[in-house]
Amino acid sequence: MTYNRKIMRIELSAEKALNGGYYYAELLLPAADYEIKDAMQRTRAVGRENTVEVSILECDILPELQDIRLDTFSLDELNFLAKRLVSLTDEEMPVFYAVTDEVFRAADNDGLVSIKDLINCTYSLDTVPVAHNVSNLAELGRFAFENELLSDLEGIPESAVPFLNAEQIGRVQQKNDNGVFEGKLYIQTGKVKDVSKQLHANPK
Repeated sequence: MTYNRKIMRIELSAEKALNGGYYYAELLLPAADYEIKDAMQRTRAVGRENTVEVSILECDILPELQDIRLDTFSLDELNFLAKRLVSLTDEEMPVFYAVTDEVFRAADNDGLVSIKDLINCTYSLDTVPVAHNVSNLAELGRFAFENELLSDLEGIPESAVPFLNAEQIGRVQQKNDNGVFEGKLYIQTGKVKDVSKQLHANPK
């Protein structure tokens, strides 16, 4: 299969067997098998693929990949991640950015980002609850009240709404949801955790 949209540029390097130095080759992902084979030939790495080092030079969809360390530099996994990224729809992209934000934050302690977590984040995005035209805590608070999302607010009459602290209600709701604002969208990323656990138990 030929992939018309390339979103990731990587560099392959393999040490020269005899007189030192390295062979280098650039590769655009997602790549077909023949493109990967050609890159391996340019690095003189056919038959010793496990010695090849991979560096991410740029990624259009996920620029953060240029500045972090992945827990693996498996070319197969990187290529699969690139395939998953180009498959995302315009509606799924903001949700993906919201849920991957937590993956990148989780890397603060050891500096490594799990590529499997990134791949898992590309699945089941259509199941993540998204509220449109909710871009701040006050709007979220009003949304939570109108849709009866907080049990503590049950029974409060409409006449009391003007006296409620919408921003504080929104803050509580955001904490409950582990929610993220992405432009005019509010995304309940907490719903992704259960999906991620299932994917780890049954990896793709």
